[in-house]
Amino acid sequence: MTINVYCGSVSNRNLYEVSDSDTIKSVMERCSEEHGVDFNTGITNLNGIPLRMMDMDKTFADYNVTETAFLVNSPKSDGGNQ
Repeated sequence: MTINVYCGSVSNRNLYEVSDSDTIKSVMERCSEEHGVDFNTGITNLNGIPLRMMDMDKTFADYNVTETAFLVNSPKSDGGNQ
């Protein structure tokens, strides 16, 4: 099954058509290579759910994603320190 995944940062997302058997990590790597998104800083969310390191090898089917997904990296805040 084909899924539309909007992958990127809070301000810039790119559309990818992927299989539900693709891993989260494979789409993140593709987005990083093609658009320079740094997933090493910040928190990565799938449809608003924060992902942990052990979640990256799961597939979209594992998360019951069937049509559209948002894979977004949000930068960490410094807590308002100046």
